[in-house]
Amino acid sequence: MVHNEIREIFQNQHDKIASSKESKILISHCGTFSTEFIRELAESLVKITTSYGVKSAQNKRLFSILLEGLKNLKLYAEPDDKNNKVGFLIVSKNADSFVFHISNIVSIQNYKQVEKYLHQINSFTEKELEETYFEILKNELLGLEGKKGRGFINARLKSNNKVEHTVNELSADLLLLNCFLVVNN
Repeated sequence: MVHNEIREIFQNQHDKIASSKESKILISHCGTFSTEFIRELAESLVKITTSYGVKSAQNKRLFSILLEGLKNLKLYAEPDDKNNKVGFLIVSKNADSFVFHISNIVSIQNYKQVEKYLHQINSFTEKELEETYFEILKNELLGLEGKKGRGFINARLKSNNKVEHTVNELSADLLLLNCFLVVNN
């Protein structure tokens, strides 16, 4: 049931972007994301953006944002009613920017923590973002339980923009967290 709800939200968003004269969808997927598939999507994005004349430094930023965002989805998303971690990705391009739309399931209880964290990192200065990023990396390297959410911080650092978000209510006391990130050309 939840998967069907997510599929409908994905399709509506996809159709909205596809029908826009200003935007073009570069890649999209709705469902589960294996580690191998995430890597293939990131490599495909680089090939596509290179064909648009995007330079190496910008491609590295886009690759990193996609990889970290989908890794967050794979690791921290709540499972659906069939115990699968599902979500969706839409990467689009317009004249001025690339837009990443990454969505995954969260419980109502966990959403409150995610929302607080997003508001917090969206208010951080670049120095605070870097310090938090390195603290998370240090904790990961030492095997310590530390803050999760490195993907959100990485997205902020790489894009120089805030991570905007909305939610859709799903059945079974679940929400679909929709994160949007704009990366200027």
